[in-house]
Amino acid sequence: MRRFVKTSIWLVPLLLLTFWLGQFSTGSQAEAGGKDPYARLDIFAKILRYVETNYVKPVDSQRLIDGAINGMLDTLDPHSSYLPPDLYKEMKIDATGEFRGLGLLLEQRDGELTVLSALDGSPANQANIGLGDRILRINGQSTARMSLHEAIRSLRGDEGSSVGLTLLKQGETRPKEMTLTRRKIDVTSVDGRLLAQGIGYIRIRAFQEGTSDDVVRLLTQEEVASGGKLRGVVLDLRGNPGGLLDEGVKVADEFLAQGAIVTTQGRLPSQRETHLSTSRGRYQNGPLVVLVNGGSASASEILSGALKDHRRAVLFGSTTFGKGSVQTLIELDDGSALKLTIAHYLTPSGRSIQKVGIKPDLFVPDLPPERWNDEVPQGSRRLLASAAPLSLPQPDPQLQAAFSYLSQEMFPVIP
Repeated sequence: MRRFVKTSIWLVPLLLLTFWLGQFSTGSQAEAGGKDPYARLDIFAKILRYVETNYVKPVDSQRLIDGAINGMLDTLDPHSSYLPPDLYKEMKIDATGEFRGLGLLLEQRDGELTVLSALDGSPANQANIGLGDRILRINGQSTARMSLHEAIRSLRGDEGSSVGLTLLKQGETRPKEMTLTRRKIDVTSVDGRLLAQGIGYIRIRAFQEGTSDDVVRLLTQEEVASGGKLRGVVLDLRGNPGGLLDEGVKVADEFLAQGAIVTTQGRLPSQRETHLSTSRGRYQNGPLVVLVNGGSASASEILSGALKDHRRAVLFGSTTFGKGSVQTLIELDDGSALKLTIAHYLTPSGRSIQKVGIKPDLFVPDLPPERWNDEVPQGSRRLLASAAPLSLPQPDPQLQAAFSYLSQEMFPVIP
């Protein structure tokens, strides 16, 4: 029987990790040929003391230690990091869907602070900041050597306060200067509506507590509004950075009749687990289109990968972000936390998406058709050319293509 762990995609039980850390310590010493690697900590302490007493000006010892910890974790991978107490506290608040700041979802890409998405209605969204834009400076300070968590701390602040950004828009060569005002942002994880009679639309912005329940509730409402049955569903995961692993698995379970949803593979046997469908999902049949793009990461890639591998859905859009690692979060005695990569996950077909992402079945750029180049497949063009009218607040070729696909009486086969 499958079990769900109430945890984010980077979380596993604390006791398990404590045991693993002990194993790692023992194994590392053995690999070092019996030498105690922790003897080097004496050197570290001597250097710290020397800097404290001899540096040209007074130093903040705590900041030095935090920097040393971050430097150690930087040698591992981009997703392992140290969270000081204040940042860890904010992270726990974020899991509830409440933010104070600009509404930006960020990632370090090739050493550059890059935007994954901007939350709907947020200051960043209203300033037209979007996927692939790079933040070069925050309040005049370069982000070139700034950690992701330092950047997040700089962008957040009291409601009503301002922050200056130097931004390089994707596809442009000249940076832009802008000033945005921070504010409280309440994020609705899921929303939906009928695109037309019998065609439902569900957008998942992030996987938070209760996301799967909200998906079922909205699909039920759309079924009732359509006379008891949906002819098709669009599941929109664009710009979804992930979140709670078990919520992503539960949503996949609603659409899959059987089989694996995701497998995690870690160093220890206890970190290897396969999540299986319970076969109790209510929406196991019927046409399903999933929209993805470069801002779809982590749990949204687990969901889209499972639906694609089982041929339960067709994917429209562009290649996903490619975050296929699992992090654990360990709360430390002083209220800080360690986020550590402990496993990778595989799609049901056994594919790793780390740094590769998931390719859609049909590539549909998020640009207006008049800006498409020759690389866009004819299938995308035909879908839009035959599209039934769909009232949208702004052009959305990907959603329009999905709606057109579901509106056809005979559904074309997508290779």
